[in-house]
Amino acid sequence: MTRARTAGWREALGYCARPHHLRRTSLISLVVGILLCAINQLGLILAGQATAATWLRCGLDFVVPFTVSNLGLLAGRTGAHGARPGGEADSRRASID
Repeated sequence: MTRARTAGWREALGYCARPHHLRRTSLISLVVGILLCAINQLGLILAGQATAATWLRCGLDFVVPFTVSNLGLLAGRTGAHGARPGGEADSRRASID
């Protein structure tokens, strides 16, 4: 990985780790994760048939919306500033403006 690319990832992670962004993405993850876990696994849990795999799936039900909401946060940042998180200008965006 080049130095510029590494700096871009660090910048993106730093942006997502800001407290107000973490609060928002964590809240989204909590709400969507509970809904997904209830939809997909609640029957097994209430029947007392939940295995380790069931609980792993429930955990992933929280990881997926957290990841997606952070990617959306970065995508919104890219669109708003016309530059990628790594600081590289998006030539497609610049040509439209």
